[in-house]
Amino acid sequence: MTTQLPYQFNTTQSGRIICVALAVSGIFIIPCLTAVAYGMSGFNGIPFVIGPLLLVALGDVVAAFILFKKLGGATGRIDAHNVVVKADNILGMRSGAPDGSYGLSQFASIKLQPRGDNLARLILVGKTGTPDVTFFNGPFATAKILAEELGGKLNLPVEPTVKTA
Repeated sequence: MTTQLPYQFNTTQSGRIICVALAVSGIFIIPCLTAVAYGMSGFNGIPFVIGPLLLVALGDVVAAFILFKKLGGATGRIDAHNVVVKADNILGMRSGAPDGSYGLSQFASIKLQPRGDNLARLILVGKTGTPDVTFFNGPFATAKILAEELGGKLNLPVEPTVKTA
């Protein structure tokens, strides 16, 4: 694998999938459970069922946006002098990822952060006053190679990481 500069990145997929899945599940809870309640013959408690269902659905949608704010990613570009990051946005809500343009000298290192059995995240570690930028989520082996190659091209050290079994 040979990494070329500028390196384009997109870490928005996982945050969007979680947000959409939770929002859609919240939206579908109401008609499904309402149909079940209406199907019960002789049941006069429909108003008592619909209220809690609306609260559950609303809670699901709110949880989707809270998780998006925390897990939503960004798109951007890393070159020999700058890092440009654009935080993801769904329905006007911006993810918690940084947004802006930063000089490469504002970053101290690249961190390889294992996640689960075979996954990893790569993070440009910002110096004081500069946010950390996650620029890769994927297979551990690919992340390791990418970290070493980008570290060499950008003259940034790769933080040592212990991968747990």
